[in-house]
Amino acid sequence: MRAMRLAAVALLFLCPGWELAAGSPERLLEHADAFVEGDREAGRWTIGSSRIELELSVTGAGELKLAGLRWPAGPNLSRSTDADGLVTADGRSGPLGSARSGFVVDGVDTAGGEGFVEVRVRLRQERGPLLATRHYRARPGAATIEVWTDLSVAGDTAAAAADLSALALTVPAGRVHWVTGLDAEPGEGGSFTRRARELAPGDSLTIGSPVVSSSHAVPYLAVAGPDGTIAVALAWSGTWSAVVDRADEHLVVRLGLPDMSVEVRPEDPVEGPHAFVGVVSGDELDASAAMQQSVLSGRGTFPSWSTFNSWFVYGTRINDSNMREAIEQAARVGIELFQLDAGWYPQRRPSSIWDFTDGLGSWQVDRTRFPQGLGPIGDHAREHGMRFGVWVEPERVSIDTVGQPGMAQERFLARSDGAYDASRTNDEVPDGLICLGDREAREWVLARLTAFIEDARPDYLKWDYNRWMICNRADHGHSVDGGSFAHVRGLYAVLEALRQRFPALVIENCSSGGHRLDLGLARLTEAGWMDDMTAPSAHVRHNLEGLTAVFPASYLLSYVLPHADEPMSGAADLPGLARSRMVGTLGVAVNFHAIGERDTNQLMQEVRLAHALREYQSGASTYLLSDQARTRPAWEVVQQWSAAREQGVLWVFQGDGGASRVQVRLRGLDPGRVYELRQVDSNRRERMSGATLLEAGIEVRAAPEGAAQAFTIEAVGGSPMRMR
Repeated sequence: MRAMRLAAVALLFLCPGWELAAGSPERLLEHADAFVEGDREAGRWTIGSSRIELELSVTGAGELKLAGLRWPAGPNLSRSTDADGLVTADGRSGPLGSARSGFVVDGVDTAGGEGFVEVRVRLRQERGPLLATRHYRARPGAATIEVWTDLSVAGDTAAAAADLSALALTVPAGRVHWVTGLDAEPGEGGSFTRRARELAPGDSLTIGSPVVSSSHAVPYLAVAGPDGTIAVALAWSGTWSAVVDRADEHLVVRLGLPDMSVEVRPEDPVEGPHAFVGVVSGDELDASAAMQQSVLSGRGTFPSWSTFNSWFVYGTRINDSNMREAIEQAARVGIELFQLDAGWYPQRRPSSIWDFTDGLGSWQVDRTRFPQGLGPIGDHAREHGMRFGVWVEPERVSIDTVGQPGMAQERFLARSDGAYDASRTNDEVPDGLICLGDREAREWVLARLTAFIEDARPDYLKWDYNRWMICNRADHGHSVDGGSFAHVRGLYAVLEALRQRFPALVIENCSSGGHRLDLGLARLTEAGWMDDMTAPSAHVRHNLEGLTAVFPASYLLSYVLPHADEPMSGAADLPGLARSRMVGTLGVAVNFHAIGERDTNQLMQEVRLAHALREYQSGASTYLLSDQARTRPAWEVVQQWSAAREQGVLWVFQGDGGASRVQVRLRGLDPGRVYELRQVDSNRRERMSGATLLEAGIEVRAAPEGAAQAFTIEAVGGSPMRMR
């Protein structure tokens, strides 16, 4: 995952804006409120910020231990007696920096770069050539520490490592919280459902996903105990697992990659998966807010452009003429981004207008339907004040294209036990996956992508991934059980190369819905598609309410479109449909010929509202203040709040027509400040103290305008007062 790492510099005085802490010789690095303190004689280092501290110790025998994990002046929530990183090498498994793993500490360095400070613990294998570096990185204002392990070899001898664990912690027993994945069964709560469980002594909980990161569970969990909450998340887009074991009054948490191995070569060092560990004094909602802020601190805000997508209206039945018309219609309602979805390439025998696999992988534009290519379509969108996006699926090709001149070769294709698809014979398979763990295949994908982008000139790329498997071919440069690891590393490398070649390009992460949502891709993409099922509204809200346990809402995209239970023509509550998506990024996929002028005008007003509220949502964490939508609560309440900007949005959705009012207590406010709440559909304004809003709350009543109400929240000066 080398692509995710920012360049680091070890000399403090080379970093603009950095300074040595005057009169504090123990403080080795300082950048805003992020710092590293060390005492080499005592063998202790502390890294953190104003919101978190992680302490490491190194014994005289070269053992590494996680000595502390707390918020400043808070209790130590770590009960670990070992290091927090695990590895298997040369038949030995255990924590890095222990006799069990065979790795001992060789030294400790500090480093810093743009927006971070870091402690690096160097380790060597006592009886082998492997070298390891354990990284601990803190960012200003963040309540999380980012951790990962690099592996390399001394000399010219390769060595194998297995079961790379990103994080291992022992913490006080508490309630375990996690989020199910897109394919979760109804008995588990269905897709993207917040779950919680108390473990009894001797109990164990295992969650994870077998191929792609969020298919069965999102790579995140939190443990809420009496003294605070610890949250961990994995920045990894392939196979992963988390195991939580209850032992007496403690929980042992292990987060990493199971049942895998990798060969570490002199010319190919290995960067392991990154993890985040956070600690807060509050509950799981506070930990969730901290994790969302960690995502933002590592990359900045997401654009959250209002978007029109061609797929749900046209399928593959797209051409120069109807796309230009759709651009003009979308521009009329104020849409900011026009996405031309699948089907722009020549097709031979498509089974229907929804068959986008036929012809996939040629990387050629169908000149019959787009005589001048896609570039002029993008120009037309920009002339109408919009950005232009194009759909691609770089990791999959139609078998018909394989072996053709300039196209994918058979040896690029992923195989599992010789099969392109375990569900059918190779002669019956219509498509194949490109294994990005293979260097030649990866270079081919990057070359085709680069040429396509240079010709089509999009502002935005929708990167899809609609079928997946784990490759175990022996001729791809990865171990037989290392296909998932190699593919994810290759994916990150291609995305990072695109970033360098096209720095202004915005990329959407799509995987047949939200099968590959994780903090790794949240670093490398600007939008995350949640679910191919983008209606009805309650389903969309449920997904948003679940995924914002981890991700900023501005990363999460869904579309307003017709549904059997929610027709768009003459919609009974069109604002409710739009606002259900507006909590995240608002998309529109509507046939404008099929709705009336009233509907179009209402949609225009809601798009304008989305743009206006985006200022209040920028940089915000999202708090779910009610049960999730799928449980059909009488009211759903979601608060978005930026403590740094002192503003946000309160969303209230009425689920039961008989429920006339609800009392809403807010989160994250300063008790000593005064806040003004403004209802967007009326003249209602209310000024209240933070203490009142936190303890008593604000009453929201059913509104005649519709089931979805929105209030802006903004800090103001002066003494607490109430007004209407």
